[in-house]
Amino acid sequence: MRTKTTAESIDLVKSGHIVEAAKMWDDGFNPYGFGKSVTYDVLIEGRLYPPKAICGIAYELVNKKPLRPSDFPGAKDGQWHALLKKRGFPVVSKAMPEFGEAPQDEVISQLDNLTTETLQALARAEGKKVPRSHIAKVRVFERSRYVRLLALRLARGICASCGESAPFLRKVNDQPYLEVHHIVPLSRNGEDTVTNTEALCPNCHRERHDKLGLGESEE
Repeated sequence: MRTKTTAESIDLVKSGHIVEAAKMWDDGFNPYGFGKSVTYDVLIEGRLYPPKAICGIAYELVNKKPLRPSDFPGAKDGQWHALLKKRGFPVVSKAMPEFGEAPQDEVISQLDNLTTETLQALARAEGKKVPRSHIAKVRVFERSRYVRLLALRLARGICASCGESAPFLRKVNDQPYLEVHHIVPLSRNGEDTVTNTEALCPNCHRERHDKLGLGESEE
């Protein structure tokens, strides 16, 4: 039997309840079988969490009624995501753009607060030696955002090829603009790991692709 919620009971969940729910999740509290998030994460104090689990725990803290995974139909842009955003916790998509497309400014700014240690842990957890791919108009690889962000962080704004500083700063966060290149291309069975990436200025990135004979959308 599903737990009935109302707009009023949901609005009783405040920022403090959400932070406490995150701490409980970190301590292993998960009696109702919530899984890892598939499409979205919520950013709480520099760490990423599954939104449904956090909302379920926070709701129970204040309303004394448990919520289970089945109590969250259609979470995308719904009342729970709206609550998290209202309380100041960004909800970010786990999807990365295809090659040649700039990451969404909102996603970049939301992840800026992640520590290098957190990025390292997330990159290890999500990086894949054989990343999943699917066939669309072109073949795209589902690259780890954390591998990409850590590669940029470690570059410190310097192109790994020419040794020059990034040509400009991103408008969204004033960070040096470099592009992450896979040394052994993913399309040639390269790994989506930090050790197989280098941060390059746009010119050197294009030069790498030209020398490797990679197509416009090939990664």
